[in-house]
Amino acid sequence: VAVYIGELTSYLLNQPERFTDRSHKVRKMYGVGLRGAIWKKFVDRFQISKVVEMYGSSEGNASIFNFDNKEGACGFVPVCSPKFIRKMFFRATFIKVDVDTGEPIRHTDGLCISCEPGEIGMIVGKIDKSNPLTRFDGYVDKNETEKKIIRDVLEKGDAYYSSGDLLRMDHFGYIYFHDRLGDTFRWKGENVSTSQVEDVVRNILRIVDCVVYGVKIPNTDGRAGMLAVVTNDSSALSNLEHFYKQLSKQLPKYAIPAFIRIVSNVEMTGTFKFSKVQLKNEAFDVNLISDPIYVFDAKKQTYVTLDRKLFDELMNGKFTF
Repeated sequence: VAVYIGELTSYLLNQPERFTDRSHKVRKMYGVGLRGAIWKKFVDRFQISKVVEMYGSSEGNASIFNFDNKEGACGFVPVCSPKFIRKMFFRATFIKVDVDTGEPIRHTDGLCISCEPGEIGMIVGKIDKSNPLTRFDGYVDKNETEKKIIRDVLEKGDAYYSSGDLLRMDHFGYIYFHDRLGDTFRWKGENVSTSQVEDVVRNILRIVDCVVYGVKIPNTDGRAGMLAVVTNDSSALSNLEHFYKQLSKQLPKYAIPAFIRIVSNVEMTGTFKFSKVQLKNEAFDVNLISDPIYVFDAKKQTYVTLDRKLFDELMNGKFTF
């Protein structure tokens, strides 16, 4: 039995195939972060008979597990069982939130709006101080603790832990990770899932390392998508016109990145995930970045180099999307 976390499975899959790929005794794997886009490729290549993907966080009070080997799912709740039984074993719920502010969307009575099957919402865990599995002790800073608590969720006076994670439950009760709340952004009036765009880019370019995030453009609403391709291969994006055509076949127009940046490396978190903080702060500012940056030109229907002249036009509202 093996344990995995974050992008470790992606790194393994990205290695050249070897005759020793199946020369191991691993039958089962437990962990978090095996993306649905590579699930089947991974288990087929390395002959893993069962994967138990799960969802949870260090300080959070909501944990779910996919024991059924269901491809892409990170949890399961038996929706066919009586409601009172589900509440006994699953003390979390999914609520609708504003992806820009992170604030819950509420009814006129002040309570949160629960998600229906198929709808994307934030998972929140009910806080029960008497239960060690569902309590939330918080942080040293009381103000930071309070920021993670949502009150009056399903009934007046209750309290839930705000995970900041967006998930979706299907009609059968299988639960799928969608995105981090801070990573999803709005552009052209639509919600863009960074993980969805990243999966499409990885599939097109046959790479494992890329990061998608939203950047603010002066005089525009929302945030435009920006793609950072992590590679030392200068030819990875040699045909930008072809790359755009592939993107347009697999993504809606609003989800296609407006900017592309080529980077040699990106800072990693402790759980082997890319940190987007510096990338978001630098955005597409050519005065701060020496990496190659491209911007989508709607007239030419392809990406063009973002030089200082185009940058100034963007900042002054003369270059539009």
